[in-house]
Amino acid sequence: MKRIILLSLAILLLWGPALAQNASASASAPDASVALANQLLLLLYVLAGVVLVLVFATVLMLDYIFRTQFQRSIFPKLSLPALHWSWWTGLKPARATGTFDEDLGHDYDGITELDNSAPPLFNYILYGTILFAVVYLVNYHVLGTGESQVQEYLVGSNELDSLRAKQALLVANRVDEKTVMLSKEPKVLAAGEATYVRLCAVCHGTDGGGKIGPNMTDDYWLHGNTAGRMFATIQKGVPAKGMISWESQLSPAQIAEVTSYIATLHGTKPAAPKAPEGILLGAPRDSVRTPVPVLDTTRTAVLSINR
Repeated sequence: MKRIILLSLAILLLWGPALAQNASASASAPDASVALANQLLLLLYVLAGVVLVLVFATVLMLDYIFRTQFQRSIFPKLSLPALHWSWWTGLKPARATGTFDEDLGHDYDGITELDNSAPPLFNYILYGTILFAVVYLVNYHVLGTGESQVQEYLVGSNELDSLRAKQALLVANRVDEKTVMLSKEPKVLAAGEATYVRLCAVCHGTDGGGKIGPNMTDDYWLHGNTAGRMFATIQKGVPAKGMISWESQLSPAQIAEVTSYIATLHGTKPAAPKAPEGILLGAPRDSVRTPVPVLDTTRTAVLSINR
């Protein structure tokens, strides 16, 4: 039994660093769910090790109690081998004489108290808690090297905010000309304006009135006034007109931001507006998806029967 327990503990100790290494390696990967799963697996093995130690200690304790207490009253004639415990079990009798029948003279309704020393395992647990309390006190309240609950909460909150921002960026970069929608959020428009001023104003003017490129403020459009058409024009460019493709320099999310900002330029009054070009289409708008007609076969069948 003892060899099996020792072998199990050795396997857990050898397996623990490997799991920790895998968890740390996965934590650096972009998939946070894999890292979380590895950390939970490591915690599971640690808890399993703790439970195994507690079960082992409980079995030895019950054996100790049976040998020292119940053998005299329940099995007085049963001869058991003498106790031979090693020091690490923490369960060998503390009294050198091995006597457990000394009455302390205390009688409570016929229940007497014997002078039995506490098993060393209990003393070891007590000493361990005292040592842990000293280390805890020095670590958190003297040196201040440990993080308080508030600090751990703030660190966890920052990590969660960072993860949410990454997820939002991944979702935003999945947009294309078929799914893009015009946004009115201030953060989106501010980011789109910054990109427009940096890259687009040289051809279309800071106020959108047009220079080499067309006027962005009137009702006339060369390539369509829907969000999808504007997104595609910015992304693919118009090489025949001298407009380059921004697909390699801007992410889909940035192109969507510029598209939303350009829509806000409509109806403004630029200082020197360029003459209208293209087709009169009106204000920018979101793409309209034409529904696909579906044939109601059930109704058709019923009508055929009625005829």
